[in-house]
Amino acid sequence: VCLLIGSGLGIFAVFQALAMPGGPSMSLPWSVPGGEFALSIDGLAAIFLLPAFILIAAGAIYGIGYLPQKKDPATGSWVRCFYSLLAAGIVVVLAADNGILFLFAWECMALAGYFLVCTERNNEEAQKAGFLYLVCTHTGTLVLFALFALLILLSGVSGLPEAATLDGSLASGSAIFLLALFGFGLKAGIIPLHIWLPPAH
Repeated sequence: VCLLIGSGLGIFAVFQALAMPGGPSMSLPWSVPGGEFALSIDGLAAIFLLPAFILIAAGAIYGIGYLPQKKDPATGSWVRCFYSLLAAGIVVVLAADNGILFLFAWECMALAGYFLVCTERNNEEAQKAGFLYLVCTHTGTLVLFALFALLILLSGVSGLPEAATLDGSLASGSAIFLLALFGFGLKAGIIPLHIWLPPAH
């Protein structure tokens, strides 16, 4: 019910963002060095958030029949808890307007995914798949740390730089592209970086 309410409010916010110029944004103080709890929904974020909210809601509805709480209360609670954290991580990643917040949400999303893969905690195959996923997702996270360090170095701010505002030299552009391709590609399971994906499923 909470996921459905949250998804409904999120879809409402997405349409508001598409209707108003610039989109809604918020910024709250955060004690993390270089961090700022800054969220913003521009047109690009809205395009990705809309299907995310729809799929989150669909997964919540499907989960009622797929893994009934009455049949296995412990496993049902486990999956619903970490599915909710995964959903929250995805939303914050798409709306983050600060590099540190993005990485924090990315890590929350990664850890929630790990615990979902390891739902069957007594199954050795699931444990191996979970460990492989954890190694791959943290490798990708380390690469993203390097990417954001380079972005901060080039832009001078810890926020996410505006499009077409970075140094356009071949070396820095290639480095940003390769770091982004490997960091995001490993998490997304893009071939040939998909070694964790079949076992996890």
